[in-house]
Amino acid sequence: LVDKDIYVRRHLIAFFLTMKARDSLTIEALHRVLLTDKDEEVRSLCASAFGMLGDSGQLTVSGLRQALGDAYVVVKEKVVAALVDLKINDNLTIIEFRRMLEDNDERVQILGAQALEQSSVTDAETVVSLEQTLGDSDPNVRCAVSRALLTLIPNHTQALSIMGELLSDDVESTSKLAALETLNYLAPTLENHDILLLLLNILT
Repeated sequence: LVDKDIYVRRHLIAFFLTMKARDSLTIEALHRVLLTDKDEEVRSLCASAFGMLGDSGQLTVSGLRQALGDAYVVVKEKVVAALVDLKINDNLTIIEFRRMLEDNDERVQILGAQALEQSSVTDAETVVSLEQTLGDSDPNVRCAVSRALLTLIPNHTQALSIMGELLSDDVESTSKLAALETLNYLAPTLENHDILLLLLNILT
């Protein structure tokens, strides 16, 4: 995994996946490449490899947690997916997910919200962090955070209110569609009649 050719390194990681290699030497090599390789695609593949190999040892978890600070969003996406696949929701990881909500990049904020949603953790600090992000200026962030809150805490009043705002006429269509998709996903748990009335008003 130290070959100068990035395509060779990419194919080597694919080979390890095919072989389902989980020995300590492979894990150590993937850990090093995840944190030091200059190619974001190689780092992304390493993160995915950890998730697919199913290794949740200390070296894997610490490496993935460090990689949440990668400069490329595409790498962060694969790292979050790996942590979720491995069901890593220890306190240190959740703290890193919460920090993502404070990022200047809305894509990272959305990733943080999605990670917290899938972590199924409802401690007070997590709920407060999500609630504080409900006021973000980006409607897509507000939608992702609302979905996380409504998944973790069914019928969360403030999150439902944000969903209602996202369905108003002055919000861009992509955010509106995302809100509708979220409400459709959460429909079995919704008990707020105001949301149902709002949806009816949009149709008529």
